[in-house]
Amino acid sequence: MRDDSHAASGEIDIYVSCGRGAEVYFAIEAKRLRVQYARGRLEAGSNEYVDEGMIRFVSGQYAPYMRAGAMLGYVFDGNTDKARQGIDRAVQSKAEKLKLMPPHKLVPSEILTDQPIDETSHILEKHIFTVYHVLLAV
Repeated sequence: MRDDSHAASGEIDIYVSCGRGAEVYFAIEAKRLRVQYARGRLEAGSNEYVDEGMIRFVSGQYAPYMRAGAMLGYVFDGNTDKARQGIDRAVQSKAEKLKLMPPHKLVPSEILTDQPIDETSHILEKHIFTVYHVLLAV
């Protein structure tokens, strides 16, 4: 049993169960990216994506027994390339905190080579954890 008394608040946004028990699932955390506000301010959301999203996988708050999970970025201005660049900068600057394996950045997915999906690999206490990064223009 995990002690969640010091865990960050939040719940998994999308939970895909395979029917093999409560601890066997694929977790997807969603974040808003590149939101343009009425007064012209653009909020990139890259730091929140890392600090309030990816870190929940690394800390074990989400999917502690799994080997993979996903981040889903809703890109409100439609510019997924700019969103990807911003996330990559945030990931690189927080590589140690994220326990990233080299090359310490987003890399094209090895299993979804025909899709614009990236991945990062993280060295956790008992195993390697892969985060898949899916960005959708909305």
